[in-house]
Amino acid sequence: MKKIFHCGPPLLPVWLGRRFVVPILLASLACIGSPSMGNGVSSERIDLTINGMVCSFCVEGVERKIRGLPATQNVKIDLSKRIVQVWVRPGETVQDDQLRKLIRDAGFDVREIKHIKLSL
Repeated sequence: MKKIFHCGPPLLPVWLGRRFVVPILLASLACIGSPSMGNGVSSERIDLTINGMVCSFCVEGVERKIRGLPATQNVKIDLSKRIVQVWVRPGETVQDDQLRKLIRDAGFDVREIKHIKLSL
């Protein structure tokens, strides 16, 4: 039997007509872009605190700039906390100066940058 990888919450069967079905597709979608998927190579997440983001258009502009970096694996932005989380592809790096320039070019200021090492 083939082993199925699952990184999301526990799967509960769903009743569909005459049988129960386990929603594997939805569970696998929860894993897309997950920094925990990998093969033992270390990676990092960079948390940036940004001044000036006040709306969804601000978020779009910042996200578009950061996703344009080749080393970017995933980006998550929390507008209420003004935090941008950038997951870097395993084995690659992004320099602080490069991020500061991208954010400045988008019209915002970086207040703080934190690097968090992730072990995949």
